[in-house]
Amino acid sequence: MAESAATLTTACCGEAGRATRSAPRRHWTRPVLASLLATILSILVSGCEAPAPQLSPLELQSIQSREIEADKDVVFNAVVSVFQDKGYTIESADRETGFITAKGTRQVITPSFGEAFLLSLVGVHPSAANSMAHIKATAFVEAFTENGGSRLRLNFVNVDALQGDTPVHDAQIYTNAFDLIADAIFIRE
Repeated sequence: MAESAATLTTACCGEAGRATRSAPRRHWTRPVLASLLATILSILVSGCEAPAPQLSPLELQSIQSREIEADKDVVFNAVVSVFQDKGYTIESADRETGFITAKGTRQVITPSFGEAFLLSLVGVHPSAANSMAHIKATAFVEAFTENGGSRLRLNFVNVDALQGDTPVHDAQIYTNAFDLIADAIFIRE
């Protein structure tokens, strides 16, 4: 029994029962742990977001399109006017084809706690991170009926250099835009 205790002491503490010095601390452990923590947190934060609902092409078209009882030129002018009223810059507008493209910006919602924490880990102050978001908008106006009706289709896309362009599928945004355009048409007629 005394032999096994001596063997155990030698194995743990070195020869003659003296404590051995531990290996010098590595300085790379802190950055590795920080990056591991950041990776885990980013996975957790991204996992908390609800996935965007997948819409069929027909569902998307029903959100983005309206038939309007007004002349194509009146609808075209109303769309250009509403885009400008909302701060968009018209990049192109072709009355013959009925195609309008515009770009704009909007204020970004304050980042969540998790996003703010991750931003601070990489050295970006959360209030300074992308305070403005870029949006592309397109509209297509076509004559729909012989009695002067038109069909209008809108498309809004969030532009993000890091994550790529993401289409806006929120029906309320399109409803609000169509309401504003309907008001502008009413004023013009």
